[in-house]
Amino acid sequence: MNFSNNQKIQEEQYVLPYHWFLSRDTYRGRVYFSYLDLCFSLISKDKNIKLLDAGCGDAKVLAELNKKKYFNLHGLDYSEKAINFARILLPEVNFISSDLRKINYKSESFDTILLIEVIEHIKPEYLNSVFREIKRILKENGEIIISVPSINLPLNKKHYQHFSVDKLKKIIKNNDLKLDKIIGQGNSLWYKKIIYKFIDNRYYNIKVLSKFYNLKIYPIFEAKSKLKTANRFILRVIK
Repeated sequence: MNFSNNQKIQEEQYVLPYHWFLSRDTYRGRVYFSYLDLCFSLISKDKNIKLLDAGCGDAKVLAELNKKKYFNLHGLDYSEKAINFARILLPEVNFISSDLRKINYKSESFDTILLIEVIEHIKPEYLNSVFREIKRILKENGEIIISVPSINLPLNKKHYQHFSVDKLKKIIKNNDLKLDKIIGQGNSLWYKKIIYKFIDNRYYNIKVLSKFYNLKIYPIFEAKSKLKTANRFILRVIK
């Protein structure tokens, strides 16, 4: 596959299945598991659903769902590197390598489709094509769970764009889908970043305090936030 410059940056990160090394008691881990937890809270509680993680990467998300006893799990990613890691680490899950604009599944195959930190990696002119394919393979009344960075976060080099609530609503409306719920995750308020910098920075890490903050303070007081100040949005969309 020919990668764009943005995709090359992502591909180069798959020297190792890096999501599998994240821990909840670290700065990066608390953020990662925070938006995963919010995504999981919106998924159907029926463990028999057929679920696709579209843009699954190294399949850490599916591993967490597997722990929760969701058994009919499938993963898809354009990166052969990521899929090879996924197949080794999670052999009980079905994986394919595919472009999201042309997905090799039959129409109405899935009850739930995840797009977790995915659509920011898609060229803006391809977004509607991707959502048409996602909609095609989703069952009637099926759900799409989306996690995406907000415009409050600086644009990452491997991302094409970050999103506002209005932009997300427009994409959903343009593809004849229904927004069921939207949650703000993380917080862009500057003073909270400064508070954490006193206990964990490039020069030192007071591990007892940083672990306590990441495991106890952050999940209760910062994991959810108002949409206006959120670092990312978690959405449940219905076909």
